[in-house]
Amino acid sequence: MHDYLPDATDFTDLPVLDVPSAKFPDMVGPWVHCPVCHGHGYWNLRLNAYGKPGDPPAQRHFRAFCRQCWSWGWVKTESTDSSCVHEFKEIAPDQPWRCWHTIKCTKCGETRSYDSSD
Repeated sequence: MHDYLPDATDFTDLPVLDVPSAKFPDMVGPWVHCPVCHGHGYWNLRLNAYGKPGDPPAQRHFRAFCRQCWSWGWVKTESTDSSCVHEFKEIAPDQPWRCWHTIKCTKCGETRSYDSSD
């Protein structure tokens, strides 16, 4: 069993994902592999953390998703996602229930928002 830090990028058992426009034709590129996950969308934090060796890899390994490309594995060529490896910091939540989050890259200023509720 191997342990990995949250920033580790072990891609054991992870395929390179298809370009988003292959599945969603309306998502036009041009696209390049994500500079953080190199097209995988995820990486392993700990191998064989769950189940037993005969189980499928998706059920065995403890994984982290890539916040650079939001698990797509690809970023648009002309976006800051292809030129800056973001270091996000959370800006105070906008809503009183604190499920809506806004994060900002400390290097380039890129902002993103997401909902963490169920």
